[in-house]
Amino acid sequence: MSEGQPERKQDHHDVFISYAQEDKPIADAVCAKLEAHAIRCWIAPRDIPPGKNFPEAIIEGIEGGKVVVVIFSSYANKSPHVMRELTNAVNKSRIIIPFRIEDVEPSKSMEYLISVPHWLDAVTPPIESHIELLVKTIDCIIGTDTSPVACLAHATAERKAGGDGHMVGGPDLRTASCPACQAPLSPGIKFCETCGAPVFNRMPATEETPPPPEDTRATNTPAPTQPVPVLPPSAPKKKEVSETVPEKTPKKSNPVPARVAGFSSWMLIGAGIVVALLIIAVLVFPPQQELLPNTSNPLPVRPDYGGMSETDYYRSSEARVDTVILTIVPTRTMEKNTELYFDVSKDSSKALVNIQFNGGPGTGLVRDNRVVLTRSDGTVTEGRLNLNQRLSTVQLQGTRGTDRIQVIVILHSGEERSVVDKLLPYRQY
Repeated sequence: MSEGQPERKQDHHDVFISYAQEDKPIADAVCAKLEAHAIRCWIAPRDIPPGKNFPEAIIEGIEGGKVVVVIFSSYANKSPHVMRELTNAVNKSRIIIPFRIEDVEPSKSMEYLISVPHWLDAVTPPIESHIELLVKTIDCIIGTDTSPVACLAHATAERKAGGDGHMVGGPDLRTASCPACQAPLSPGIKFCETCGAPVFNRMPATEETPPPPEDTRATNTPAPTQPVPVLPPSAPKKKEVSETVPEKTPKKSNPVPARVAGFSSWMLIGAGIVVALLIIAVLVFPPQQELLPNTSNPLPVRPDYGGMSETDYYRSSEARVDTVILTIVPTRTMEKNTELYFDVSKDSSKALVNIQFNGGPGTGLVRDNRVVLTRSDGTVTEGRLNLNQRLSTVQLQGTRGTDRIQVIVILHSGEERSVVDKLLPYRQY
């Protein structure tokens, strides 16, 4: 909330979130971010009281809020539930803000309901920045009497200014303007970058680049130093011109003697023969590779399990350890209020590596994950956590040496982040 705004009551909500079931992770992330800024949300099924009739609760949720945020995707585009919620919101004159997370054009029915000038395009990653823009826009709409278009334009300008009030970069030369807010448009976009209004097929064709100006240097060439005299009337013109204006013939400077030219030709032929002989020698006798081991990037060792299973092998004393040098890379944690929490440990008896997910507010931003264990002998094994379930655990068989464990999350934007990367030594007591 903006400074000076009174704290809102907990039993009141300002925003109704409409979404298709397939987009629930993103809807939960939007809800969490809005409520972190004291903007109370109504979202199903969380806010439906036990025993309450579902359609009746939906209608009351739309009536109780001022703004309806619809998570627009290909799933929402064909969802009858989202269509009914938006129809009711239009009938009740609620402010509708489509939060577009997929590059898909709305159907005819959907376009009729949400053809509003305050779309918010969230297709380009990272989605977190678009959620921040949505929060600022809704905070402006609820806290002031400013129109939604002006609030979205103000929030967009703040983001482009980097927070210091000055626009980043110089003026952008564009060929068309938004029909809603008259802001300039970039070629090829489908939604206005300032107010989010749809601009399908409204961009004019790119004008052809005008040809460069003709080179006028030939016409500006200074006159020759020797002026051409006026021909007498009785003299033949052709003869006088040839006598007074000498023809411009290129001068041959330092002509190469025939003997030198012949010697150069023989030199070229000799060099070609030498090159051909070298190529033949390389093909017939290839150079031997360096026999010294490359310790900077050692190849992983593939152990012979000797008829045992992989787990039994690594628990036995025959397993090789510390045959490669393992290094870690800097991790990249999630932004504030969207963190994820993991616990990693290694068993001191059986060398089992345990990875446990302890939840976090950024769960809705993650699409998938990978847990990678690189053992001390160079072999790699992987697992996967269930991030929809708190205390989800993965166990991977380690070694009696130092192993490397990584937890990599894949966001809905497609970006991968290594949130855990550490070395786990083996401690035997």
